[in-house]
Amino acid sequence: LLEYTDKKTAQKALNSATLGAVLATVLSLIHLAYQPSVTDCAHVHFMSILLPLPRIMAASLFSFFISQRIDYHLYS
Repeated sequence: LLEYTDKKTAQKALNSATLGAVLATVLSLIHLAYQPSVTDCAHVHFMSILLPLPRIMAASLFSFFISQRIDYHLYS
């Protein structure tokens, strides 16, 4: 982002992307907290997809944060 914009805009984009990822994780956990209906056959599948999401998102955010900080400091 720094090739096309200034530091302030790049920082805003970094913060927005991080907030979006955290929000998606929280919303998926809220989705899993609902009690399924007796006839609901998809909840088990949603659990298998969304349950590991917090760990994956934490690792992804950590690597994203580190790589963006390195990029931010090297090219600014």
